[in-house]
Amino acid sequence: MPKIAPPLPLNTRIDSCEIKEVLHSDSYGHRYFAWDESLSAWVTVQEFLPAGLADRTSDGIAVLPALEEESAFHHGLQEFTELGEVLHEHPSTGLERVLRILRCNGTAYWLMEPMEGASLSAFLRHHTDPLSERELIRLAHHLLVALAALHREHVYHLSVTPEHIFLANVDHPCLGGVAMAQFKLALRQGRLETILNPAFSAPELGESSDTEMPGPQADLFGLGASLYFAMTRRLLALSEGMPAPHFSQNERVLYTTACLQIIGRLVSPDRKQRYASVLEVLQALARLTAQEGKKPATVVEHHYGPELVMAPTPGRWRWLSLGVMLSALVFGGGYWLNQQAATVGTASAPVEIETEPAARSEPKPARVDSPELSEAPAAPPKPPVQRVFQFSDPLADGGVGPEMVLLPTGEFLMGDARAVGQSSEVPVHSVSIGKRFAMSRFEVSFEDYDRYVAATGRTRPSDEGWGRGRRPVINVSYNDAQAYIEWLKQQTGKPYRLATESEWEYAARAGAKGLHSWGDKIGRGNAVCDGCGSEWDYSRTAPVGSFAPNAFGLYDMQGNVAEWVQDCWAADYGAAPTDGTAYLGGNCGFRVWRGGSWSDLPRALRLSARTSYPRDYRSNQAGFRVVVDL
Repeated sequence: MPKIAPPLPLNTRIDSCEIKEVLHSDSYGHRYFAWDESLSAWVTVQEFLPAGLADRTSDGIAVLPALEEESAFHHGLQEFTELGEVLHEHPSTGLERVLRILRCNGTAYWLMEPMEGASLSAFLRHHTDPLSERELIRLAHHLLVALAALHREHVYHLSVTPEHIFLANVDHPCLGGVAMAQFKLALRQGRLETILNPAFSAPELGESSDTEMPGPQADLFGLGASLYFAMTRRLLALSEGMPAPHFSQNERVLYTTACLQIIGRLVSPDRKQRYASVLEVLQALARLTAQEGKKPATVVEHHYGPELVMAPTPGRWRWLSLGVMLSALVFGGGYWLNQQAATVGTASAPVEIETEPAARSEPKPARVDSPELSEAPAAPPKPPVQRVFQFSDPLADGGVGPEMVLLPTGEFLMGDARAVGQSSEVPVHSVSIGKRFAMSRFEVSFEDYDRYVAATGRTRPSDEGWGRGRRPVINVSYNDAQAYIEWLKQQTGKPYRLATESEWEYAARAGAKGLHSWGDKIGRGNAVCDGCGSEWDYSRTAPVGSFAPNAFGLYDMQGNVAEWVQDCWAADYGAAPTDGTAYLGGNCGFRVWRGGSWSDLPRALRLSARTSYPRDYRSNQAGFRVVVDL
């Protein structure tokens, strides 16, 4: 094994960074914790300093001990830099984020946003109870979305292990340690055995060549092996004589057969037996979630709290503080729509109606006990009677389109003003909604969508056996939503579209400054989620309009189904528009979801919560609603 060069001494400066701690050293280089003056932030720093190819002088400069290794070093340095540039230019939720790249000291460095929480392997050492199937599904789902972002850029992780999966909570795991550049260097040096972990590395990784690099199935194998470890606390041990993972009788009781089959297919030694892509696995998980929701209601006792909250790990996190809490600005703009405003050009004029909370059945007890539920009132206070201006556009083929509600113009503060969310929800910024538009009163229902399907001959999306009619349409991708909107535009002659992300949050807040439109506590019977106290919780969707509307007269903006919006995904709001338009400069292969769904924990229903999925992804957790410009 080649000798590893020593790390930089503490308090050494790299450009604007000052090294405060050595986090990890291996044959590829060193990782540090540092303060960056130019960013005014704590960062982790990955240094390229491969053992056997580079050494270090007393003043910290990388040197090549042998001239014959110069070509290999510079090839490796170029691949390290290019991978860092991809991770910097295409940030995505659930992936370690590269903030910038430095070239100095004869080598290169990635400056990255520190990952919160502890690694999955550390977490499992301190929590002996097994993960429930529900927790396992959530963990797998979010890691698959992170892998999908990599694969879209033709980048493969190639080292998915419990050591590289970090947990702040179950709904927001982060995947670090992308090893594609390291793999290429080891392949070129003929040292693959030094970086491959037999328990988590796909068999084909050891058979790779310069002409046949591994693909997405290698990452799916690593994910499957990591999930198997999380389920059993055992390392995967497959061989020709045992082509499927072993599960004990207790594990077969804890997890459904469908769940075990997904894990078995992920880790099949035969690539032809594995899933071909991340999207295939996401679809399988969506079906599994629907099946689990059909099981009899039971109270699940979480062994580490309802949201798997992790305390920061020691060491580097002692340098971090929570930061300054941002204060919410006063919601601006008029609330009531001026009745003398320009009329809407529809065959049926806007109807002024008075909204009352919708009648609903007495909610059944929640499946998961939650402090939020026990501390909150049994039902939200009854909102005052208010005016809503509603209309429906006629369709050329007969009937009418979705019921629309006219929204007032105004300003609001967008993002996580309470400092309780994720890094993707900041910086908090003021947005001005200056153009009038109307939003569909309900999520687009099967009744609406099936009319389009019948007219165009498209395939009907599955309703999972929950029923169609007035339930929100599900199993529709962003592309499907856009196709429906194009048909709606042709039928009505009006400029229908998806809402922008800022329009969605403005409409969902309806003047509210808390975590939900009805207050800070999730309460009971305000929405459908995994712990909302409704009869549909973690089971299925509810018919649209089953709960009270918000102050703008809009129903189900939080929970029931998550909703596609126009915007391309960006890892934060650094470049977000402030005029209500869509952000189209990010990762446009991924589009944003807002609002949370019937299967999400309450934290996903916060008004500022956001996530993203591939634009062609279909899920029983997501639908959409439409807006029309006026």
